[in-house]
Formats: sequence, C-alpha cells, structure tokens
Amino acid sequence: MSHSTVAKLHALVDEYEALARSLRENHNNFVECACDLEEIEADDELAAVDSAFKETLKEEQTLLVNAATLRDIAEDTIATNTTSIDVYEQQCKERLAMALRRCGHEFSRSEPYKDFRQKIWEVKHPDQIMPPLSTAAYNDEEEEEDDDIIEMAQHVSLICPLTTMIMEDPVTSASCKHSFSKRAIVEYIQRYQGSERAPCPVTGCSRMIVESDLVRNRWLERKILRESEMREQRVRVDSEHAY
Repeated sequence: MSHSTVAKLHALVDEYEALARSLRENHNNFVECACDLEEIEADDELAAVDSAFKETLKEEQTLLVNAATLRDIAEDTIATNTTSIDVYEQQCKERLAMALRRCGHEFSRSEPYKDFRQKIWEVKHPDQIMPPLSTAAYNDEEEEEDDDIIEMAQHVSLICPLTTMIMEDPVTSASCKHSFSKRAIVEYIQRYQGSERAPCPVTGCSRMIVESDLVRNRWLERKILRESEMREQRVRVDSEHAY
C-alpha cells in the first residue's frame, strides 16, 4: 500500500473522530430537551428522546470503532508493508459488539447515558438517590461486577472550580464535561500564555479547553435556581420559627 493511501486512511480516521466529537458535543442538547419534557410530564416525547439518545450513543461508538480499526490497519501497513484492509468490516463488527457489551444492556453502564438519566431523575427528585438502571446482562456469558450493579446518585457540584463560588452563567466544556462560571473560564483561557487553548483547571483532568467548546448548561442553571429557591424557603421557615 502506498504512502498516499496510508495518508488517506489517516485522513478518514480524523473525519470519523471529528464526527464522533460532533455527536458528543450534542449530548447536552439531549439532556436539556429531556429535562424540559420531564418537567411537563410529556412521557411519550421523553421516551422518543431517550431512544434517539441511545441511537446517537451507538452511532458515536460506531464512528470511534471505525476510526480505531482504520488507524490500526494504517499502522500495520507501515510496519509490515502489507495490508489487512480486507478484514476491515469484520474487525469493525467484532469491535463494535465488544464496545456495546461494555456499555451494558440498554446502555445501563454507559457513563453518558447514566448522566443523562441522572439529570432527568433530578428534575423531580432533587434530593433522592436515583434507582439503578437496568443491569440485565448483555448476553448470558457476561458477568457483572458489584460496582456495575449498584448505582449511587451523582452529586453534581454547583461550585465553580475557578471562583470556588456558586456558578454564574454555567457553561460546560464539550471536551471534558467539566463546568464553570462562564466569565471565569473565558478569562482563564484568554490569560493562559496568550493561547486560544488552556488545560482544564480541574485537578486530574488532562484535556485542553477552547472557548468555542464551551456550551451553555441550562440544566445546571435550573439546578442552581432550585437550590437558591430552597435556601430562601429554609431561611423563611427558620425566621418564622424564631418568632
């Protein structure tokens, strides 16, 4: 296989990964739509959004599997000067099956899907632990670990990692999913060595953040508003009891 063909394979890898990123960046849109439907109890429409999100997750996995398989083929070609493009479809099929098994039955072990369902749950149950998602085995041979079976509520912090205060105009990085006050993170990026990119300020995160990746997080806006209303209510109750 010629160097030009290898270069074309790498170009396809980049395209597949870019498409997968585009789908991933739309996760928050699904969350916002689903939460709005949960608030008005539009169950049929919510079920449709749920199904569409699962299809999006599957398509995202398919794109990533295709990219990884093509990358391996290109690297093998360079190393051995032979091509295995004829087994591309079979490798993609096998790898996708493995990826979907890791996601669990009906995506019950997929982190993006668990986060999606958690946010829907919190619309009406802000102070309650979400029940486990379905943990039925993907096939009879798959064994479930205890930490896959027991799901605890995800306690989403409302504190901006930069200001250490309740977030204002919360935005979420499409790259790493961490959230910040909009003004704080934009100023942080702009100050960082005069570059348009900056490392995520959250300890342990190695992703780079650019301003164009920041997405308004309406779910966090609603959660912050609810928390504020609950605090005000507690203050009023405490004041009444004081007299």
